Amino acid sequence: MEILLNKSFEIDNLIMHEGKFSVNELQSALDNITNVNREHLVNNGDIIISTTKSVSLVNGEQVMDVVLMLPVNDSVCTIEPYEFKRKFKLVNALYTKIEDPSLLQESLNFINEYITNNKLQPITSAYLVQKKQGGIEIYVSINPNII
Repeated sequence: MEILLNKSFEIDNLIMHEGKFSVNELQSALDNITNVNREHLVNNGDIIISTTKSVSLVNGEQVMDVVLMLPVNDSVCTIEPYEFKRKFKLVNALYTKIEDPSLLQESLNFINEYITNNKLQPITSAYLVQKKQGGIEIYVSINPNII
């Protein structure tokens, strides 16, 4: 797997939903954000951007603190629990792309090992940019300071 350095990702006009979800609730949240905002989505929801900020165990169930973002055509009014975000930008990021979603965890482990081995300091969690017809791009912004 190839990791590229100093990459960036920028996109305008997003609908965002942040929350804590179990594995089952996460799929439901994704379906809901897509269905509620379908008329505004770019290419009918072809791109989904997500990150998992943390994972915890609650009553024996894994709960993830997740951000979901879907690009929309223009500025839109949103209702709770959704929020409009004018711009999203990651810079100085490690980047890799995988075609097979079943390799996602292996790829994230590889990136984390790369970060550790090269004594890098991540300043964001891993952002996944998923395209229905093009695999998953992974971005992790790295602190540019050398200490």
